[in-house]
Amino acid sequence: MQTVRNWRCKGRGPAYVVVGDRGIRYSLDDIVKYRDQKRVELQV
Repeated sequence: MQTVRNWRCKGRGPAYVVVGDRGIRYSLDDIVKYRDQKRVELQV
């Protein structure tokens, strides 16, 4: 989770929702969308 926390502080990474004072939640759809946007296709 440290990596995702760092991304969030730098304005990167998947979209998130702030719940209460310290709670951060990620939608599974947003995580999958972010992952798919960062996908790199290799040629073999």
